[in-house]
Amino acid sequence: MFGIHPAILISMGICIIILLWVLFKEKFVEVTARAIVGGVIIYCINGILPQYAIGINAMSLGCSGLLGIPGVAMLYIMGMMV
Repeated sequence: MFGIHPAILISMGICIIILLWVLFKEKFVEVTARAIVGGVIIYCINGILPQYAIGINAMSLGCSGLLGIPGVAMLYIMGMMV
């Protein structure tokens, strides 16, 4: 069975990202800014409270990007429960 060549998949991914950028430029910038701020907040809180540290990864940045500061708070609350 034939698979899709990785170069084609990468090209398709780049095209999708460009399409999303053109269609949703304002929201894309807003979500990206919230994800960056959320990552900085997570980094700072991890330094202050190492016993409740959460990882900075795609899931935590996605949560903070979509939900903002309440998303970061939710991550820490869920981390404290486990």
